[in-house]
Amino acid sequence: MPDRPRCRCPRTGTITLGHLRAEGWLSAGIDTWRAALLGGGVLWSVWLGARIVAGSPAPALRRAAAFACYLAPVALAASSWLTMFRRW
Repeated sequence: MPDRPRCRCPRTGTITLGHLRAEGWLSAGIDTWRAALLGGGVLWSVWLGARIVAGSPAPALRRAAAFACYLAPVALAASSWLTMFRRW
């Protein structure tokens, strides 16, 4: 059985914003859109976490501690993405 011919077209996963910007396909406002999407995602995650924690019958101090523990990975993920957007 013969081998299938390989696709010579670029895969969409290999095209990054940097490539598109170098080719002139992106406007200067794309960084603002990325920051807005990241901020919206972080706010949505915090809001969902607050709703989950607030619905618990635990005492207020435990709910506050749980919410602080919930915020740690959200902050870590946001800072990782911000570092990638701003430094690389």
